Order: sequence, then C-alpha cells, then structure tokens
Amino acid sequence: MDKKKIILITLVIIIVISVVIGSFAYYKITINGNIEATAGKAVFNVSGFTNESTKEIVLKEGKLIPGDSGEFTIRLDATGSDVDMYVSYSISKGTLPKNLKFYTSKDKKSVLYKNYELLDSSNKTKDVTIYWYWNPYVSDEEDAAYINKTNVTATINLEAVQISQYAMMKNGYSSANGGTEFWNNTYKPYIRTITFDNDLSNLPSSCTGDSNLCWDVSYSSTQNKKVYAYLIDSGEDYTDDNSVSHDLYNLYIVSEAPIFAPSDCSFLFVKFEKLENINFNNNFNTSNVTNMDRMFQSCKSLTNLDLSSFNTSKVTYMGGMLSYCSSLTSLNLSSFNTSNVINMQYTFSNSSSLTSIDLSSFNTSNVTDMRQMFQSCKSLTNLDLSSFNTSKVTYMMSMFSDCSSLTSLDLGSFNTSNVKNMQYTFSYCSSLTSIDLSSFNTSKVIYMSGMFKGCTSLTSLDLSSFNTSNVTEMLAMFLECSSLTSLNLSSFNTAKVTNMSSMFEDCSSLTSLDLSSFNTSKVTNMWGVFSYCSSLTTTINIMSAGVTNYNYMFNGAATSNGAKITVNYIADASALVDNMIATKSYNSNVVKGSQI
Repeated sequence: MDKKKIILITLVIIIVISVVIGSFAYYKITINGNIEATAGKAVFNVSGFTNESTKEIVLKEGKLIPGDSGEFTIRLDATGSDVDMYVSYSISKGTLPKNLKFYTSKDKKSVLYKNYELLDSSNKTKDVTIYWYWNPYVSDEEDAAYINKTNVTATINLEAVQISQYAMMKNGYSSANGGTEFWNNTYKPYIRTITFDNDLSNLPSSCTGDSNLCWDVSYSSTQNKKVYAYLIDSGEDYTDDNSVSHDLYNLYIVSEAPIFAPSDCSFLFVKFEKLENINFNNNFNTSNVTNMDRMFQSCKSLTNLDLSSFNTSKVTYMGGMLSYCSSLTSLNLSSFNTSNVINMQYTFSNSSSLTSIDLSSFNTSNVTDMRQMFQSCKSLTNLDLSSFNTSKVTYMMSMFSDCSSLTSLDLGSFNTSNVKNMQYTFSYCSSLTSIDLSSFNTSKVIYMSGMFKGCTSLTSLDLSSFNTSNVTEMLAMFLECSSLTSLNLSSFNTAKVTNMSSMFEDCSSLTSLDLSSFNTSKVTNMWGVFSYCSSLTTTINIMSAGVTNYNYMFNGAATSNGAKITVNYIADASALVDNMIATKSYNSNVVKGSQI
C-alpha cells in the first residue's frame, strides 16, 4: 500500500471501572496515542540549460542580430515524485528586443504566452521545445537600439505545483433545452459573467442543483476532484421584448484542483447571449481539447475575449467557434496552434463588429473547409492572410461574403488547386475596388455562382488565368457589379455550364465584353443574363435549342447610345432567339445576328 495513504491512529481508550462500596466511585485510565502519516514526496527538476549551475540559456553563440532564429529544448522532470506535478512556463522578455518573440510551434506562428504541462504517473518527463525569431521587418528604429548592446537577457519562468488529481469539467450542452445545469435555457440566457477559479470560499455548503443554483459539473461522478458551478445574482437585470424582467447572474466555475476542459468543447458557451466577460484565470486547461466547434457562437454581448491561455494543439474542428459574436471588436489569436485543424467553416462568420483579427499564428496546412469563414464580418477593413496555406482546401464558398468594409485583399499566397466550390466567395464585398486573382488555380472548381455578386466598387476584373472547364453553374456570377468597366473572360470554357441566369445583370458600366470563347451548348437557364447591362456591346452565340428559362434575358439591356448586343445562333435555335430578343424592353438595341 502506498505509504502516503497510510495513516496510523492510536485511539484514546477510556476504561471505566465501577466499584460498589456503599456509594459509587469512578476510576479512569487514559492512554494518549499519536496520529501519524507519511506525506507524498514532490520532486521537480528542469534540465537543458546551456549552463546548468546558473540556469542560463544562450540563444546564440556570438552576436545576436535581426533575422536570427533558433530553438532550445528544456526537460521537465518529476522522476521520483509520489505526486503529480502541474507545471506552467512562460518567458519574461527582460531586455530582449520587442521584435524577438518566442513560439510553441516550429513554424513560429503560435506565440508563447503561458503554457501548462501535467507530469503524472504515466508520463514523468516532458521535453518542451521553444522556438524564437527576431523579425527584422517590423521596425528598423526599434532594432537599432540593440546595436552593440550587451547583457541582453530574458527570464524563463517555471512553476510546478503538486496535485493529487486534476479536475475535468463536463460539457452540459444539448440541443433540446440548451442543456443541463447552468446550460439550461432557464439560466444561460441571463448569465452576465463567467469566472474560473480555485476559490471555494463562496461555494454553498452543498450543491443541490436548481434549488440553490449550485451544481456538480464534474466530467465523471467518480473523479476525486470535483468541479462545481454556482450562480450569484449580479444585481443587474434585463427586460425582454415582452417587458418581462430577468435577473442577470455571475457564474463561477470552481475546483480545488486545476480545471481541465473536456475533449469535446463544441457548443460549450453557445447562445450565452448576455455574457459580457469570461475570466479564465489560467484555470481552464484546453490541452486535451479536440473539438471547439461553435464554442462561443452567438455570445453576442461579449466585447472582449482573452484566449491567450488556450492550448489548441490537438484541436481539429473550429467551425463557427467565434461566429455571431457581434460585439467583439478585435481578436488576438497569435497564440493559437492550428496545425491539426481540418475545419474552419463559419469560424468568424457574422461577428459584424470585428475590425481586426490577428491570424499570424494560423497554420492552415490541414484545413479542407473554409466556407463562410469570414462571412458578414462587415467591419473588417483589412485582413492579413499571408500565413494561410490553402493547398488542401476544397470549399471556399462565401468565404468573404458580405465583408463590406474590406478595401483590399491580398490572396497571392492562396493555393486553390483543390477547391471545388467558389460560389459567392466575394459576394457583396462592396468596398473592394480591385482584386488580383492571377494566382488562382480553378481547374477543379464546379460552382462559381454569385462569386462576385454585389461587388459594386470593382472597376476591373482580370480572370484570364481562370480555368473553368469543370464549372457547371455561373448564375449571378457578376450580378450588380455596377462599376465594372472591363472584364477579361477570354480564358473561360463554359462547355459544362448549365445555368447562366443573371450572370451579368446590373453590370450597368460595362461597355464591351468578349464572349467569343463561350460555349452555350448545355445552358438551360439564361434568365436575365444581360438584364440592365445598359451600356454593353457584345455578341453571344446561342448553341442549343434547349434553353427553357430566358425571361428578362435582355430586359433593359443595351439602352445607351452606341450599345448593341448581337445574338448569333444555330439553326435549331432560330425561333428560340426570336423569343429571347422579345424579352427586351425600353429602347434596347438587341439584334438577331447570323446562323452559326
């Protein structure tokens, strides 16, 4: 038996002897014993320093200069310890250059703030590699201050505490009623703040559930260290649309041991609509989390969210993680390690107040789905995606849709060779004046519908590099691109396209369009394709009699002076073309051309 669990207790024995001698007399014999125990031994060592005696690490032999980078590994060691050790490590910059940063990932993306490791009976040692890089491209003035400077130092902070066991919390979400405990729709819409803590002083003497708003939210009923959650009236209230007043609560999630998140954190805080602040207090360990899908979705009252303590190294799903957080104005995700993430669909979708997102740490080399990733991020004026690796991405539909404040977008680093769906990718990016897509490989794309719909500020668009040989749908592709004066579609192969409805509708500034490469033999839908292209001069070849929907095809088209649309046709489509031209209105100059 483990010595630390042996407690020797000698009971105090009271012997009472009574003797009847006319009257009662009492005699006591008292024996005093000892209570003994052997405490578990806590052991923690660190090795890997350049100089073990002084605990120093030399980043580089010789002079340190801008552009230098490297790595070092330290070993956390609890060998010989009878108890588990919970280790935190961080780096205080000291006199190091501001532009020299430390990272937890080899690609030097995930900035090291504060990380945690658990050394338990199954793993007494852990090698931690820390990477560093002095970025020479940030500020010459800042770097110049370090020329010939001596004693450039930093401090690595390591702290180990002994724990008998960590405490894992549950995920009580369910789609039926919001969930159990505080996740229930009775409470979660009215939670104002969440605080994670190890202070149990305000915890009710017993957690009896709804009766005293205190619950056991431990992951397992058998775990030794429990996690409790309790609500306290915040003193504020909220009046709903039906004029009903509701108390707003502060939620505390507490345990005497470090709190670990469950591996599945999907929907964990979804629809906490009155939640204004979450304080994780470095007491919410996410190192085992694999799923963060919709974790904070619809936390629409959050104005700030500090996720610097999150360890995302095992996460594979981040879909919708921060979507509909409509009050957040900025997000710093520079500590995120996303090297294992495969799904980022809807990640920031409809977070309409976001003006900046730091995505410099994002490693997207394994991501396959980016659909609607930034959709309706209406306040973003700039988005740095230079670190993105999109080589495995297959879905990009609506990725930037309705990012109406974006004035520029550099996608030169994008590899789109595996993308199949680009429909509505840039739709309603109404502030974009130009976009360079010369690096796009579209050879596998099937859907391009609405790709540039509502890009009302675009004046020109060169798509001469596009390979559209597999595209089947182009409906509304350029709908409402009202400022476009030129459009290069010379490379377009439309042999598989079946739907062109509203393709150029409301392109009222287009004066010419070369459609000589267009093959319309499989097109069945041409509804409104040139509607309100009032200044356009072009020729379209109708190569099939199978077009079944051509209403409003030329409605309001070619009405300006000098504008003209000529419609050539195959013999079988002659009558069809007559009917198409009949859809014109006003003073449209649409004429039947020659048979092809």
